[in-house]
Amino acid sequence: MEPGWNIKFKKSGKTLCTIYPRELYFIVMIVVVRKEKEAVEAILPECTSRMQEIYHETKEGNGQMKSFDATPLLEGMLS
Repeated sequence: MEPGWNIKFKKSGKTLCTIYPRELYFIVMIVVVRKEKEAVEAILPECTSRMQEIYHETKEGNGQMKSFDATPLLEGMLS
């Protein structure tokens, strides 16, 4: 990822989401740790098909978390 600043949303010292502002757009990275995976997958059917697709296509990182770029979900809303 290119250098720059970001905004992190944290709870109990753990990052839930990071937003990377760019010129005319921004990147959103959402972290799903293994402990929360079951809860996330329980609500996934209520999400858009694109969100489900992005989630399922994303490989788990270090075996403990899933981090994915949610920007494609926003493309239609921002244009």
